[in-house]
Amino acid sequence: MKVTVKVPPLPADAGEEVVLAQWLVTAAQRVDIGQALVELELAKATTEIPSPVSGVVVELLCAADETVVPGKPLCIIEADKAGTG
Repeated sequence: MKVTVKVPPLPADAGEEVVLAQWLVTAAQRVDIGQALVELELAKATTEIPSPVSGVVVELLCAADETVVPGKPLCIIEADKAGTG
């Protein structure tokens, strides 16, 4: 099953958009549930977005330094058959 990881809702003080600071994974890389996938740069801090499932990263949908908004798809993960590891 393919899972799309999206930009989560942002804290009120973060503004309406953030910058994708850097990818911590690559396409075709195996990831575990909870593993950090990407760093987002908010107005006052940097936060990591964890993987919701264990599986393989199929595609990165945004580039580093790209401005993103809540709900925007970041990457697609092909989940393990069990779905969560």
